[in-house]
Amino acid sequence: MDHFTQGAIQAKKAGFDGIQFHVAHGYWLSRLLSPCYNRREDDYGGNIANRARIVMEVLRRIREGVGNRFPVLIK
Repeated sequence: MDHFTQGAIQAKKAGFDGIQFHVAHGYWLSRLLSPCYNRREDDYGGNIANRARIVMEVLRRIREGVGNRFPVLIK
């Protein structure tokens, strides 16, 4: 998760207006959202709240890194 945060911080430092992180099209985060792929039995599997936990954690850490006034979008 720290790689997402560091990437967002670097984008902000480089002068970008905002960032978007990709949670679609079969990439790792999207697979964790899907009950078809995510068969975990821990805090990151099961119901949708648990499956979305990692995405929310990434978003929270990015937000902590870049602040509230930097746009962060999720695709």
